[in-house]
Amino acid sequence: MTIRVIAEAGENHLGDMDRAMEMVRLAAASGADFIKFQSFSSGDLSDQVDDSTRAWIQRVELSEDDHYRLYAEAAARGITFLSTAVNVRWANFLHEMGCPALKLASLSLLNRPLLEFAGTHFDEVFLSTGMGEIGEIDSALKTLGPKPQVTVLHCVSEYPLPDAHASLLSIPYVRERFARPTGYSDHTIGTAACIAAVALGAVVIEKHFTLDKTLEGTDHILSADPVELAEICHTSRRVGLMLGDATKAPNDAELANRDMMRGLFVEGALPPESL
Repeated sequence: MTIRVIAEAGENHLGDMDRAMEMVRLAAASGADFIKFQSFSSGDLSDQVDDSTRAWIQRVELSEDDHYRLYAEAAARGITFLSTAVNVRWANFLHEMGCPALKLASLSLLNRPLLEFAGTHFDEVFLSTGMGEIGEIDSALKTLGPKPQVTVLHCVSEYPLPDAHASLLSIPYVRERFARPTGYSDHTIGTAACIAAVALGAVVIEKHFTLDKTLEGTDHILSADPVELAEICHTSRRVGLMLGDATKAPNDAELANRDMMRGLFVEGALPPESL
């Protein structure tokens, strides 16, 4: 089973483009398939947002030029640039930039205009489902339509996510319920949930990524550093290989050994006390 890993840079660059570029390079070196950023601006915020949140968004927002620089760096490093668009304007920008895939955040699960645009302009969509009811997920998938390949990401919108709330058994449930490729967007601390998710059938793993867990911001503590990201990439792919097919039959190596191994001992030999 092929496993793909998304390194979620998110806001962890803190508005520092040198740090953001280094995150691209180290995500690629760690073996991730995607390096993901977030496409928004303070002008996209609603009037209900408080001043501190607005100031934070202004600090971590990426300009259109920043997007192009990160896209080019990702291409040069052999990793795919991916971003989360918060509205149609940013989704259109990413489409025009040449991104074949789009990430939709949990907060956009009910954003019908964005879902409709994503469904007609992108080849692949990663749909996070945090805070979502089954009926809402079903509606979002219908709105996306048949064009894109959609991977449904089980997600719980807590930061950090307690182990007892991870609900990893939702992964096989979602896969069977929607008959779609299913993944996991992780907010727990550490790497264990990502590996367990693969064992439960996740084919895409998204994990927040940081260069330093002590930096300012809420996401660093639950993020993987470069060493942990490399571990997630290596171990999840190893587990994916181990899973094999959902059958039970001897493989070629077993068949080659079967006659010899079954013939090692005499069948029906008497126990010692009967001799």
